[in-house]
Amino acid sequence: MMYRVTVFMIAVLLLSSSFILADYKLGLQYFKQGKYIESASEFQAEVDRAPHYDYGFYMLGMCYMMLGKNEPALSNFRKAVDLAPNKFDYHVGIAQMYVKQQKFYNAAEVLNASSALANSTAEKFQLYYLRGLAYAGQRRHAEAVIDLKNARQIKASQSVLEQLGKSCHQEGDFTCAIDAFRESLKLDANSYDANFYLSKALIEKAKTESDKSKKKPLYIEAMKYAEKVARSRPNDFENINLLASAHFGAGNLDTAVEKFKEVIRLKPNYCWAMVNLAKVLRFQQKFQEAESWLENAIQCDPQSSVAYETLGYILLKQERLEQALEIYQKIYSISPNSSIAESIDRVKTNIEIRDYNKKIADLEKLNEEEQKRYDELKKKEEYWRKKQEEGI
Repeated sequence: MMYRVTVFMIAVLLLSSSFILADYKLGLQYFKQGKYIESASEFQAEVDRAPHYDYGFYMLGMCYMMLGKNEPALSNFRKAVDLAPNKFDYHVGIAQMYVKQQKFYNAAEVLNASSALANSTAEKFQLYYLRGLAYAGQRRHAEAVIDLKNARQIKASQSVLEQLGKSCHQEGDFTCAIDAFRESLKLDANSYDANFYLSKALIEKAKTESDKSKKKPLYIEAMKYAEKVARSRPNDFENINLLASAHFGAGNLDTAVEKFKEVIRLKPNYCWAMVNLAKVLRFQQKFQEAESWLENAIQCDPQSSVAYETLGYILLKQERLEQALEIYQKIYSISPNSSIAESIDRVKTNIEIRDYNKKIADLEKLNEEEQKRYDELKKKEEYWRKKQEEGI
């Protein structure tokens, strides 16, 4: 996770302290001008003269943090807390450093311990935003969403909205993610992360949408944002893969094939792109080419149950039943589940019907028992056919 101190947060930290005295105006002036070395020199001189002055140590911590000197920054923030433990800003300084160092557990621990000190609106924003980052860093996304939504209520900054969107996405709440990223793009339409993750969330939302009339508009919207990130980083295979997936969902099959092949050209060992390419070719009824790509995908990842399952379906569509059965049994050995078990049952039923048809082909008339058995098999075949079509 990339950490950044926003201008808003710096302003809050500076203005919320009651210890800004006229004698230290030069140090503060340097800090606001981005002259952190000069500012640190001024505040170091002050704490040398007044070693119990907590705000001086706090500002030293801020200077060192902006200079990227983590340990001196953390040390000075701790000194400020030791001298004035009731100042929430000082605890925030420590938490900021932990987030910057990706010590997310430590950051959350500091903020939870000092949360009762956050009384002003600005302090509560700092608490919710930083703790949201800390929870997200620990993959505690449900808790991160709660804090980031609270931060958003105070100030819907771009950084808050983007992290909220990412955490909602991780929680599978794609509606929340889409809403957050759309709002973020109103603040910065060119944000790479917002465009990329909005497109991704729209695609995931479309996959879960049961109403087919609502699927395509989601994919079409996803295309818009995917095209933007693909233009900004044209040689990034993830961007092209995202664009290919959006075109596939929108029904632009020729373009999807072109884009998935471009992904594989950029990243030859991208097994998942091979599977997706085969799926598009399957929809185009190009079974032989799809089969070839699936064989490549299985060679790329011998444990890919999705590749095997897609291959099984293609073999089944071509009525290569024994081969399909072998593939489905292979999938079941890798990842047993009820869906694959049903597919195995379906293929066995189709084999039985085919063999039975051969058996009775020369008979002029079926006896009652044979007719009953044949009718039962045909019903079973129709059931599996409908089930397969519903799953497409």
